[in-house]
Amino acid sequence: MWESGKNYHFDIGWRGYNTVFVLGAGASYHLGYPLGNQLSDNILNNTRDPSSDSFKMLEGMGFSGDEIKTFHEQFRKTVAPTIDEFLSRREEFVKIARAAIAQELIKYEEPNLLQRRSDNWYLLLRTKIIEAIEQNQYGPVFVTFNYDRSIDKFLTDLIFSNFPKRAESLIDTTQVLHVHGRLGYLDTDKQNGFKREYSSNATAEQILQSSEGIRVISELEHDYGKEMQVAQAVIAKAKKVIFLGFGYDDTNLDRLRINGFDRNKPWDGEDKYYGTAFKLDPKRIEELRKESEGRIFLGKAQTVIPDFLGELGW
Repeated sequence: MWESGKNYHFDIGWRGYNTVFVLGAGASYHLGYPLGNQLSDNILNNTRDPSSDSFKMLEGMGFSGDEIKTFHEQFRKTVAPTIDEFLSRREEFVKIARAAIAQELIKYEEPNLLQRRSDNWYLLLRTKIIEAIEQNQYGPVFVTFNYDRSIDKFLTDLIFSNFPKRAESLIDTTQVLHVHGRLGYLDTDKQNGFKREYSSNATAEQILQSSEGIRVISELEHDYGKEMQVAQAVIAKAKKVIFLGFGYDDTNLDRLRINGFDRNKPWDGEDKYYGTAFKLDPKRIEELRKESEGRIFLGKAQTVIPDFLGELGW
């Protein structure tokens, strides 16, 4: 009989871990979600013109025109490549920045794309997750740095459509840990907190409420949060950790407790760490190999997620 995984918090002794997927921004790119630079450009476009719908919607969330203009001008002038980097020095803009991030990302919540039969690596998860459920085993754990809820929605739909009579008891079998927060819980989730269906149609009030679930980097310096602490423990116990669309930033690796704070400490385990390296700087690839003492197997710079997972037997 399945146990409920939603009560994980700090008690992780209730299950074993075979595979943990660590998802970066590139893991949602196939669904149209923008990467760091593009997200920044889009936010600047959304806050440039006071007569635009996006500008007016931010006003509808309670931000004054002057607030929006000041945020836009300061973000533009810093030429920061990502919104997180901008907020690391300008914390006074966190609230409006969260709203601007949520406003932009919610646009890409298109449920039909989750079942697209081509150019969709999510479909590669289907067989093994169904097999795990049928064999009374837990599926993989997903540790995501993304605010978007696409993987949550895909997994929920997968379970409810394949096992409609048992779905409520099975929904906990595959965990998704949002270590930087999320755009609200799905309307089918059991947790307390703001819930919203996976849809690009959202009111100003819903977008603002969704934005409150985001935790930007500047807020995480001294507080990793419960889901990050669970992610650290899950990764430590995992037999295999697979990075997808991940940038391998040292700060994020530290937060996951993979390379620890001691750069001379090698990554643990043998044949444990695998990851895509699509368009990754060759210098960074070499650094990762040295830091890990060869304990991470990286795909080629031109290998996309579906091909990489195929090489690993997914």
